[in-house]
Amino acid sequence: MTRMRKNGDITGESSDTATTQTWGEKRRGMSGMIKDPLTGELRLENKQERFARLANHRVNNAIKRIGQLRSLANRVQYDYTADEVNKIVGAVQDAVNAVRTAFAAGSVSEHRFKL
Repeated sequence: MTRMRKNGDITGESSDTATTQTWGEKRRGMSGMIKDPLTGELRLENKQERFARLANHRVNNAIKRIGQLRSLANRVQYDYTADEVNKIVGAVQDAVNAVRTAFAAGSVSEHRFKL
């Protein structure tokens, strides 16, 4: 079983050994706790597992939000100009391009949209 101590250390105990990992060591290569699918024991997730977990969640949220933008195209409910549509689509495209650039460069930047 893996436990967090009051001093910030993480202790993993198996049947015959115990290991301790400090927060600094945890931050360098390990993130949260996950249940190992083979053994059923709690263990620290590595960077790739954390990336996959967060990417799945965040991409699904982005798709959901884009669907909400799509619902603005309903002419029965909303009135809008071609210029406003171009601004919205351009902002979304710029955000996608920024994601692509960030992955290529390994960096992050924030953009805000206002109509």
